[in-house]
Amino acid sequence: DPFAAHGVMEMLKSAALPAPDGAPPSVEWHGLALGDRVIAVFIGAVDRLRYAGMATSFENEDDAIARTSPGELLLADLILDQGARGRSMFDLGVGEAPYKTTFCDQTEALVETILPFTLRGRIVLARAQALRAAKHAAFALNRRWPGALKATRGLVSRLKGRAQASTSSDLREG
Repeated sequence: DPFAAHGVMEMLKSAALPAPDGAPPSVEWHGLALGDRVIAVFIGAVDRLRYAGMATSFENEDDAIARTSPGELLLADLILDQGARGRSMFDLGVGEAPYKTTFCDQTEALVETILPFTLRGRIVLARAQALRAAKHAAFALNRRWPGALKATRGLVSRLKGRAQASTSSDLREG
């Protein structure tokens, strides 16, 4: 949960309020509700010309609601709203997702440079590269076989549970 760290939610909430000098908020929260139930949220950093997506969340537990694509409905309305307010750039953020190709007409390449100067730096770099490769592989697998990532996480969780259960029983026997 990227919002769990101390102070993150407070910072986002305060950034969504006008500044003490009257300047407009630097973060906007947008939501789509079904009655009293919020079914999609989109949070973005803004300036005069650009809306940069920071976080999105949408209902996916209720199949009837998920089938209506509440996140995409909110996003379509949000893009129209931002254009009407004079913003000429709408950035959906880092990463690949099917909805991004629906709404975006261009992709901006990102470059990351890590220069290790010490042995410790080379170890950190190797770990970061391995984690990045694993993340890309997991997302690619999930695109080819939707649900594969969730099923794999479930399997790993069950295996961990069995390993902990057998460790616990070994401790009681010993």
